[in-house]
Amino acid sequence: MIYDLHSHTIFSDGDLSPEELVNEASAGGVKVLALTDHDTLDGLPRAEDAAKTAGLTLVRGVEISTRWEKLDIHVLGLGVDLDDSTLVDGLKFHQSERITRAQQVSTKFEKLGIEGMWEEVSQQVKTHYVGRPDFARVLIKRGVVNNFQAAFNKYLAAGKPAYVATDWASIPEAITWIKSAGGVAVLAHPGRYRITRTKLTKLLAFFKEAGGEGMEVLYSAQEASKTQDLARLSKQFGLVASAGSDFHGFSYPGMRFGALGEMPSGCQALWDSPLWQKCVN
Repeated sequence: MIYDLHSHTIFSDGDLSPEELVNEASAGGVKVLALTDHDTLDGLPRAEDAAKTAGLTLVRGVEISTRWEKLDIHVLGLGVDLDDSTLVDGLKFHQSERITRAQQVSTKFEKLGIEGMWEEVSQQVKTHYVGRPDFARVLIKRGVVNNFQAAFNKYLAAGKPAYVATDWASIPEAITWIKSAGGVAVLAHPGRYRITRTKLTKLLAFFKEAGGEGMEVLYSAQEASKTQDLARLSKQFGLVASAGSDFHGFSYPGMRFGALGEMPSGCQALWDSPLWQKCVN
């Protein structure tokens, strides 16, 4: 059984519609898929309908941006109720923050001599808020950079000229939203954060203390040694182990369905834990 509990559509920063995403996951052998768009639940009804047709189990999810010690940390909510007012209101706040950030990013680009970004980015967005990948797409289209990685490395990543830090919810707040909606809180891609191992253990301890229940151990294009270390950490902190490709589309190299491999021994997979019933109910 192939599980992939982290993916995105055009309702956040992915390339594919919910229907296309489900079909691509099915083609990759995925049997259980979580759609976890950034700070929105809007793509889930369409994905659920498509999953029924494809014979695939869909987990209702969301990826919530948080702020911890001046770092952007992402928390997945899996198995959430789409109508929970606490979660819905929290996500509305974040969506408003994203619009404000996008306008501030556009202003920074203007100061760099790259004008008209807000207008052009807004025109290409039809189903979601404006995110940093949308700016990257415009930069590529204009020939300013050649690919997504270059756009982030030169302009959009933390510390770069067009980066804007956002006042996201705290980790405890995001976990409260998720639990109010009956979901399971999972720390997204802990191996991607550019922090020391000491700080990573501090983050995991804080996440667990705040009520977090799981962490991604299997992740796209991740070295085997990193996966093994994350498996040890999941056991150390009593967090169930999840798996996610973080699939966004074909313009994001290295993120593919069906290529995550086996969960390391010694840690408890989310789908083998009592928490799993909360994800699929």
